[in-house]
Parts: sequence; C-alpha cells; structure tokens
Amino acid sequence: MTNAADFEEILSAHIRVGPLKPVSYLPISTIERVLEMHVDDYTNLIAQGGASWKVFSESETCIKSGAVFAYSKVDLAVVLDSHIDLLIEHNWPCGCAAFIRMIAAEWLDDQSPLRRVIAAAFGDHPTSVKGVLIHDGRVLLLLNERGEWDLPGGRPDLGEDHRAALEREVREETGLAVEVEAPLDEHLFEVLPGRFVRIVAYACRLTGGSDVTLSDEHLGTNWVPLDELGPAIAGHPLPAGYLGAIRQAIDQPSSPRDRIV
Repeated sequence: MTNAADFEEILSAHIRVGPLKPVSYLPISTIERVLEMHVDDYTNLIAQGGASWKVFSESETCIKSGAVFAYSKVDLAVVLDSHIDLLIEHNWPCGCAAFIRMIAAEWLDDQSPLRRVIAAAFGDHPTSVKGVLIHDGRVLLLLNERGEWDLPGGRPDLGEDHRAALEREVREETGLAVEVEAPLDEHLFEVLPGRFVRIVAYACRLTGGSDVTLSDEHLGTNWVPLDELGPAIAGHPLPAGYLGAIRQAIDQPSSPRDRIV
C-alpha cells in the first residue's frame, strides 16, 4: 500500500498542472495499483484543482493500460499558440483537447522537432534519463548522497539521443552494458526544495554480466527482489516516481514495438 507521503507526492506531481507544467498524465494501472484509487476518484481530484482531464482507454493511447491526462486549458493554450507555426507545419492540432488526444496516441522520436512542444507542455525542466533494469526477478537500485534509492542514469549531453545517453550513463555509473527498450512514465521530481528535474524513464535489458562496478557518484548498490519493493528499502526511501516506473516496467511487454508510453 502507498503511504500518505508517497500518495501526496504522486498526486502533487500529476494533478497540479499550471503555468510551469500545463500537462501531466498517469497510466491507469498506476492510478489503480500504486495510488489504489478508482479512475473516477482521480479525475474528481483533478477537477477539484480547477484543471481539465481526459481518460483514454488502451485502444485510444500508446499506453498499455490506458491513461488519464490532466491539463490546464489556459496554460496549454499559451504553449500551443507559441508553437503554432510548428504545429501547422507538421499537421498537428492547435486546440487543447485535440492536442491532448494526439499526444496520448502518438509517441514522438527523440529527434522530432515537435518534441519542443511536448517538452513545453509537460514543463520545461532539466531532463534526466533513468533506467529500470530488471534481471532474474530483481531490479537494480543505487544509493545516492541524499540517502535515497536512485535508478541508474543521468542527464543527456547537448544533442545526445536519450537512449544513447542512458546506455552511457548506466555504463559509467555501474559498469554494466544494457540495451534500452520501451519508454516508461515521465514525471517531475523535486530533487531539492524548489528544484525540479524531468525524469524520463526507460525499461532496460542487461546484455552482459550483472556484477556492478560502482562509480563515485553513488554510495551503494542493491539488486532488490521485486517482491521486496516498497516506499522504503533497507531503511532508505525509494521515491514514489521511481517506484511507479518500476511497477510499470514489470507490467509492460519488453519490446518498444509492443508498448510505448
């Protein structure tokens, strides 16, 4: 069961949309399994906060379980108006509701010029790519200097493809060789008070040995059995967004052709 602090953290990250973050979404499986809420209750919370919402079934979106999108009509309209020429050039909708339907249904390549619009819609924050590496029924976690469990990964270099950046970061932090597979959830993570980072998580597959060579960026490492996952592991917290990404990776097929978020 998700504890009260994690529950509030996930809700805060996903339903409180506004000028800094006009759009957010959660997979329905995360709402039901991690938050342990009915979709109707979740959308009621979005509406109570003054935002709009749309529910998409699995057949309507590239997210396996379906998803709920929250958005601020006023703030999203500002983003779309500022990118209207680009949207028209690529035959994308310029209205809020139609734009939400499009981003629910389509996953853009990292090099697409429309990614600028997506980034602005979800909040123009620094990006960190993270890998959910599951092997033999265990997931790899790293202990950071804040005493929290972390997923391997880091910030892409300027112009670097997200997948290439994640493979590099995993190799530098752990010495492991991985293949980056399907994208997972994106969320904002408050690293320090008032300092937010956009987390883009991917499922990863080990392509070599599983012995970790830890870099000096982290204090420790642990291959955690999946049945021992929770908001705290061995006395250290596991941030709710990372726990949600791991749960999502467990639920989805490994191939990005079968499951794109």
